[in-house]
Amino acid sequence: MGASPSAGTELPSLDAAGRARLRRIEPWTEIVRKVQRMGGSQEELGEEEVLRVFAAAEPGIQALAESPGEFMKNCPPAGPENSAAVLPSWAETLLEQQPGLKETRFRLVPAKLREEDFWDRYFAAVFHIIQLELQESAG
Repeated sequence: MGASPSAGTELPSLDAAGRARLRRIEPWTEIVRKVQRMGGSQEELGEEEVLRVFAAAEPGIQALAESPGEFMKNCPPAGPENSAAVLPSWAETLLEQQPGLKETRFRLVPAKLREEDFWDRYFAAVFHIIQLELQESAG
């Protein structure tokens, strides 16, 4: 990466913190693209746009599982079509990444919700938030 004319437009190499950030969003880039395809879009989003959509959606997604009460309020009953579109590894990764989601799931399953119902509700709400962000970015 010498002093070539294009050096100013190259992305910096990822340091350890950058790699950690990308790992933390690992299923989210796939989830954003999945929601985009579910919406009927044939055009694939670039990495920058996926990250922008995720960054805009992240606060709303985090709020879904702040507590069991918030989860029940913000994640209404939903059909299995949403969780059926999700890889099981995504749920596992999200539980590792989000202590609030893990705690909320621990308090709700199986005391108030079946495991399947928990994930149906969660991913329906997540997909809705991401779809709104995708619509706003296309608007």
